[in-house]
Amino acid sequence: MFLRKYPVFLFAAFSIFFFGIPLHAQESEPGSETLAAPIEAPTDSGAYYSLNRLPASLRASRPFAREFYEYIRRAGTSGTIDQGEYLRTFEEARRDLYANQGTHHSDSPQAIQGQWMNIGLISSGDSVLSAGITTAIVFDPQRPNIMYAGGSGGGVWKSLDTGNTWFPLTDDVLPNLSVASIAVDPVNTNTIYVGTGYGYSANVNYGGTGLYKSEDGGLSFERLNVNNDSGSFVKVFVDPAHDNIILASKFGSPLDLYRSTDSGQTWKSVLSGGVVWDIIGTHNGDGSSTLYCINGGDPSFGGSGNGGVWKSTDDGAHWTRVTTSTNFFAATTIGRAALATPLNAPNKIFALMTDVSSSSQAHLYESTDSGATWNVYNPGPPTDLFQVGSSISFNPQGWYDLYLAVTPNSVTNDTIYLGGVSAYVLMNGAWQYFSDYNHPGGGGGYPHVDHHSFAINPTNSRIIYDGDDGGLWVNYKAGSNDLSTGGGWRYHSTNFVSNRFYHLTFNSTNSKDTWAGAQDEGLWELPLGKPATKHSPVGDGMQPLVSPQNQNVKYSEEVQGYLFRTTQTTESWSAIADSAVGVTDAPSWDCPLKMSPVRHGSTPGSQILYFGRQHLWRSTDGGTSWTRLAPSFGIDGNGVYRTSAIGLAAWNSNLIYVAGISNIFQRSTDYGSTWTSLNGKLPGIVTSINTSWQDTNFVLVSLQNSKNKVMFSDDKGATWTDVSGPKGGASIPGADSNTICNVMSIALDSTAPLTTWYAATDFGMYETTNAGQTWSSMQLGLFPCRDIQTAPNGQLLRVATHGRGIWEYSVPAGGVELTSLSATKTSSGAQLSWYVDGEPHGATFYVQRSIDGASFENIGTVAGIGASVGRHDYSFGDNSSVPGTYIYQVHEVNADGSQIYTNHVELHFGAAGLSVYEPYPNPYAMSKETGIALSFELPARDNVLLRIYNANGTLLRTLADRPMEGGPQSITWDARDAAGNRVAPGAYFYTLETANSGSVTNKIMIVGE
Repeated sequence: MFLRKYPVFLFAAFSIFFFGIPLHAQESEPGSETLAAPIEAPTDSGAYYSLNRLPASLRASRPFAREFYEYIRRAGTSGTIDQGEYLRTFEEARRDLYANQGTHHSDSPQAIQGQWMNIGLISSGDSVLSAGITTAIVFDPQRPNIMYAGGSGGGVWKSLDTGNTWFPLTDDVLPNLSVASIAVDPVNTNTIYVGTGYGYSANVNYGGTGLYKSEDGGLSFERLNVNNDSGSFVKVFVDPAHDNIILASKFGSPLDLYRSTDSGQTWKSVLSGGVVWDIIGTHNGDGSSTLYCINGGDPSFGGSGNGGVWKSTDDGAHWTRVTTSTNFFAATTIGRAALATPLNAPNKIFALMTDVSSSSQAHLYESTDSGATWNVYNPGPPTDLFQVGSSISFNPQGWYDLYLAVTPNSVTNDTIYLGGVSAYVLMNGAWQYFSDYNHPGGGGGYPHVDHHSFAINPTNSRIIYDGDDGGLWVNYKAGSNDLSTGGGWRYHSTNFVSNRFYHLTFNSTNSKDTWAGAQDEGLWELPLGKPATKHSPVGDGMQPLVSPQNQNVKYSEEVQGYLFRTTQTTESWSAIADSAVGVTDAPSWDCPLKMSPVRHGSTPGSQILYFGRQHLWRSTDGGTSWTRLAPSFGIDGNGVYRTSAIGLAAWNSNLIYVAGISNIFQRSTDYGSTWTSLNGKLPGIVTSINTSWQDTNFVLVSLQNSKNKVMFSDDKGATWTDVSGPKGGASIPGADSNTICNVMSIALDSTAPLTTWYAATDFGMYETTNAGQTWSSMQLGLFPCRDIQTAPNGQLLRVATHGRGIWEYSVPAGGVELTSLSATKTSSGAQLSWYVDGEPHGATFYVQRSIDGASFENIGTVAGIGASVGRHDYSFGDNSSVPGTYIYQVHEVNADGSQIYTNHVELHFGAAGLSVYEPYPNPYAMSKETGIALSFELPARDNVLLRIYNANGTLLRTLADRPMEGGPQSITWDARDAAGNRVAPGAYFYTLETANSGSVTNKIMIVGE
């Protein structure tokens, strides 16, 4: 895979200044899609000039504010992003990722040392109804079993089985995993084009990074130089008659439709002014095609004089507008829009649009003579298409969610699909809803609300697919909600992990139990090995908390500072920290929330909460009442500055740190009674504050909007040192850039907290083992990581990513001699074996075990043979086989006091599901290796089918098709096909299917050297 180099230019997005910066906004009702008052940017710098002039209805929209929260993290106070610098920083992160590719993989199917595992949200059937926003769905026109889908934060995904399972293509390809459109070459179907960015009117987040092309089915991509334009491309289209002709519509400045006649190598603008929201083509009898596009305005710049439907009869070289103000919606009033045509009636063209000023109404037109004349379609679209609730009469979301589709056989009787907040199908002359605001999260035959993309199965037009804010869904009965007749919408996002999470926390008594807050999906519990469960009444879930004293006591936070609490097994959530208890100051989008790790006097830590808004607040009764503390992120002429991070010491409840915007950093050493101002010492916005009991003067912070990504203090914040790594290498990417690659969270290693740290950055995970002198990639991927936490036993890290779900990492132990621990299941439990090469005097081996994430405990002792040289083998039997996940290690203590830990070994007893390990080695070098271990663990005896496919979905070899016993299994593939021939370098996929335990598809990279 490779990316090209590009010149620097300033990227201006049409967005607002939202996170932790002065705003003129009031609180909205919890769960509402509309803020109580429109948002105002504090200055008119850069993109903020346009945003302050947007319609109030749009600036009060929650989806609008949500996406801008992402933009502001990089644009800072300037309102601009240097896109060239952004791309260069991404390339720096790619080099880091590939520098040590594969070094974190284990060579044992049971050992997971240093290996990342995605733990959700992972759907199996309809058990977990949540994925990220799905913005594009397309089929391979020659091989309809192959599908591609795009997400607003998850990148491009591919399926080889008509959407039953998915795997990602762009985790290390796209600097920003927002995808607006995908197109497949109808002739060379391994060639796909991807338009990045958001396809949402008036809100492009921090923008896409241009147009990308793959010629090998998504195994590698190149970035196309579309007249030096980066940013968002809302539509990419391949001419059905001449596949060398590509059209791409730019959203941003300039607003141009570009055309290429050489498959994307060179481009020319063919239509300017307004946004070309959609492009379609019809097949003519002579083999040629007729193209149509619809041009509209945008709330950020108003209507376009070029609004309307345009037609081309020369493959897009020239365009003629075929609508007028007398037969169509007025040109300057057209906002976001879409087109559709039936395959078997190319003379019929349908156009759906919303009004540009308020984005509240839907308008549907039809032409039955190839665009020569137009009429308002009858019956007109439902009036509540963009309505966000039954009590809300104003519908301001047409800019955000809009699609139009028509079935191939709509020749005389039309079957039309409309998507907005709700979704409808016109069947037999009447509109029938199949999604509405009464079923916002989907389930029970309904999909999630907020619809962005749609596809019709090319072999059966009654099988349809919907992409929305909750993932991708399929319906086998043309949109019927009736599950009893085989209809109903079914979740179709298995392994499509594209959730955008904000924060996470562990259940302190069970580190296999994770709680996380997701965009538009509320609070989730992710118990490892079991289906995830959605909790709480919130829309966008932020910081969750679970009481260590009572697992029934949980806290859930929504945007703009709403807190909820439940105290019962049967959850009943109540609002806390609101105006009823005097918490009335202004919030930000993401307000920090912390629970004290230690008691204060007779008050348990679980009852002490700290909450940051305009002021810092504390509760000592679990959130029932609140006291405002002195730190204020004060008021100026533009509005209110908010809290950005809170730091609490685990050894002393008196020590508190709090940070906010404008370089504000304060410290209290007396439980918040008095405060010391350390303002002006940190050059950026503090995103996390870390302390350690090993040095009570130690403070480590992560930063955004700063060249200094990580800073360290050894005097409780009085002075600071930049520990982002050396400039120009072995550093966190963009260590010399103010706005590129923020660090959003830091976790300290449990055994070496003063020197070993883990950083969650915009371009993946980084680690240092020498107190920030150098940093290296942790080989996760290049997607944005938001929050990282260490498990109670100190052996696991979990990371909340904004687009690729939750990931888990097993922290390598610091073993030197003992690197050989292995474990096998026996009839009575487990048999452990290890050896040492040379042994010091007085060695004792303590066998330690952790079950289901609990802290390690000693379960036995083995005495060493004494000082000696050469290899010596040891073993130990563990007779416990209570169902659960077991992690073993051996702790060697020598007579001189030195200590050594082994690697970790994991076994599953009574596992409820299939455990699949990373292929090893991956990538696989044919010149150096003899085979690839495909390892997995079955919960019980099962029928196993293991197959190898190439990137085209062609079956190359079946490695297993037989019953296998429960427990660890490993099958080696020698990189040969069924005929015994070595496969060529490239990407391959293996599918593991079982009769009772589920199925998994993974990718293997094979290289020649």
